[in-house]
Amino acid sequence: MITGACDQRKVLEDVETISSHRSIFSSALGENWPMIPLELQPWAHGIFRALLDPQFSLRGVMALERNVRKQASAIIDLIARSTGCGVMKDFALLFTVKVKVYLGSMGLSNSGSDELIGWVSDLLHGNDVKRTEAAQSIVSFIDELAASRRQQSAADFTTYIVHAQVQARSLTDEEVRGIGVLFLSAGLDTVAAALGLDLAYLARNPEDQESLRREPTRIATAVEELLRAYSTVQITAWLRKTWTSKDCRCVRERFLRNDDC
Repeated sequence: MITGACDQRKVLEDVETISSHRSIFSSALGENWPMIPLELQPWAHGIFRALLDPQFSLRGVMALERNVRKQASAIIDLIARSTGCGVMKDFALLFTVKVKVYLGSMGLSNSGSDELIGWVSDLLHGNDVKRTEAAQSIVSFIDELAASRRQQSAADFTTYIVHAQVQARSLTDEEVRGIGVLFLSAGLDTVAAALGLDLAYLARNPEDQESLRREPTRIATAVEELLRAYSTVQITAWLRKTWTSKDCRCVRERFLRNDDC
């Protein structure tokens, strides 16, 4: 694990030595296609970011706020009628999935929430057998949904992707799959973990709870600071070749090919 700022900069900028193409998901299937754009090298990453960014503009995301709040409120109302709850299971994971389902971006109905949670949980935390089965289920779902949207369009993210073009060509089936898999699986575990850590902090610090109730205008800043304090996202990379301390004066140890960075 690289923690120093100089070392991190070296890793992120040295694309000849360090590759983003880890095939973390597809390797569970014995395949080697990237999640897009996460596992692409810079030149390709830029091309696909230009394609995807309009779908995630600030204006577009802010337009979703009212309904995202509605999803959260509905879950909280259910919890309020109980004597207690498990924050991760009853709120954090459920909220994260329902928001993604609400967006309708992947064609999931609300009834598919538990199934999605199961797939992602097995993919991230299961043994080798469960991980492979979950990966197969997710890929099958993405492929079937993409085929359906090619035949019949809908106002959703998948339709946008299957009809999109990069460099004057349509996306390949593998590229559609790489985007779909990332969109479906990314953020579920990390967002839920962030919610759990943030709520744990507030549970241990009731004075900060009260402060935010008195001054709700501080909530946005508090969220940003909590995300900094309890980061749940790490960057992983793959070494293309042996990298020694001579490659970067900041590096203190030698890294061997195939080591995680």
